[in-house]
Amino acid sequence: MPYISALDHLPAGRRIVPSIGKMQKDEEGKKKLTQWTRYTTVLIAFSQAYTFAVFTESIPGAVPISTFWTRLTMVVTLTTARCS
Repeated sequence: MPYISALDHLPAGRRIVPSIGKMQKDEEGKKKLTQWTRYTTVLIAFSQAYTFAVFTESIPGAVPISTFWTRLTMVVTLTTARCS
């Protein structure tokens, strides 16, 4: 799902930044856009994971001990699961 969201943002970027449209025409530009899409995917997955971790902690009894390490573990686990 985060990858699809990242792909959806690419056409909007072409409208805002015309050089992105030019990058799609050559091979090196395509490689760079693919790399940007992957980075964007990780950022979106991280954002979704963090939001979900905060939401889960707000549910009474869902997380027995709410610490920084608990949240970090949830975020890393969810981010890596979504990006693999």
